[in-house]
Amino acid sequence: MIELFVFEKENAKTLPSDEVFINEVLNSDIYIGLICENYGSIYKKGISATEYEYNSYISKKHAAYLFVKDNVKQDENSEKFLNKIRNQVTYKRFNDKEDLLSKIKKALKEEINKRLSTTPFDEEIILDSSIDDVDMESVKQFKNVLEDRSIEELFDNRELEKILEYLNAGIIDSNGNFHLTTAGALFFSQNTSKFNLEHEVKMVRFNGTERLEIIDKNFTKTSFLLLIKEFEQFFKKNTKIGGIVKGFKRISSPNILLKR
Repeated sequence: MIELFVFEKENAKTLPSDEVFINEVLNSDIYIGLICENYGSIYKKGISATEYEYNSYISKKHAAYLFVKDNVKQDENSEKFLNKIRNQVTYKRFNDKEDLLSKIKKALKEEINKRLSTTPFDEEIILDSSIDDVDMESVKQFKNVLEDRSIEELFDNRELEKILEYLNAGIIDSNGNFHLTTAGALFFSQNTSKFNLEHEVKMVRFNGTERLEIIDKNFTKTSFLLLIKEFEQFFKKNTKIGGIVKGFKRISSPNILLKR
């Protein structure tokens, strides 16, 4: 059974308390948001009701689908909202009511099929992906860490789509179109958030050994292979470099304090 909660309808009756409002949002399995030309009235914390409910949902869950009205000029606050969500979720543009309903139905169908699927998570096919979603820097990183010579030789003899299919990172369908698998997207995609994958890594540096004061942090949803590079950069930035002298050479070494 599908039960629909529409904030605007509840708001038209009596504005729900924050507790009721947030509970309804957080208890929802799927979030659908609409963005048109007007940002809307400020609801709380300097943002509109739409952005407020979106922030509440996306902080806990990932099945968020936003639809943006096409061929209209969004106001300044709407543009800021769009820039924020661009790297967090996939959004589609729509022309009119019929187009919007069609795209919402498609999104709901895909989400429900994904939840009912018995296919292992890493083997699920992402139908709205293509070879254009593959990040070549991730592919380069993969080649750099390869230990299997036979796979390394494939890159000199086969097309990228066929290599990724061989690695179970994607499939080529009957029409010759390439689609990433979930595992393929996590390893090779330019933006994992585009496919609503529940994947986030948090890197935090605290002041001292107590986890109270944060000095630096980096939350990322990038692909696994690029994550290695991000971690190295974060680690080096937040680690003091010492050194030891061997002969006539000074060898740099990170000072790491290990607490037992």
